[in-house]
Amino acid sequence: MVTTLDSTRSNRQGVPWFLLVGIIGLMWGCQSSGGTLITMTLNPVVTQSEVGKHYEVFAAINDGVVSLRRFDVKLIPIGSGRFIKSVVDYDDPDRELGVVDGVDQFGRFISGVRFRTSANLRGATQLFVTVEDNEDDHPGPSTDVLMLCDLELRSADILSCVMLSPLDKQFVLGTAALVLPDESWE
Repeated sequence: MVTTLDSTRSNRQGVPWFLLVGIIGLMWGCQSSGGTLITMTLNPVVTQSEVGKHYEVFAAINDGVVSLRRFDVKLIPIGSGRFIKSVVDYDDPDRELGVVDGVDQFGRFISGVRFRTSANLRGATQLFVTVEDNEDDHPGPSTDVLMLCDLELRSADILSCVMLSPLDKQFVLGTAALVLPDESWE
């Protein structure tokens, strides 16, 4: 038996082209929008922000320190007396950045904080999170360090680390990854 192919245009011919455009668009969006993308996980022991205080993420770079983001951890009720620890931008409380590691109302594991900073953190050596007073207008970090890590180069454009307690270097409080801007596009 001889099988003939339909000579009319198949919709399958357009799919690879659209996939290619989509992939290029995603790559362009990730690399060309500037700055550094930071993703973090936070251990469930990270607590709700104390009244009058917030958390702040800093990076050590070029013999200095740069603030990356200020955030609060708020308890969001999910029913049955359970809560999710939501991480929200301190300067824009309507912007949710993610959640502290936990379980949602359906028993699914949830985790992750994600934000972008305009700073190019290529060359950063450390990342740390401090507890700051809401009324403090000093631009630098407080001495109340919650967690810190030494950043390691994982690829040409990714730095990562395991966030540890400064009091007990065996106690893991989270992880962090920094996706650096692609310098070849600049």
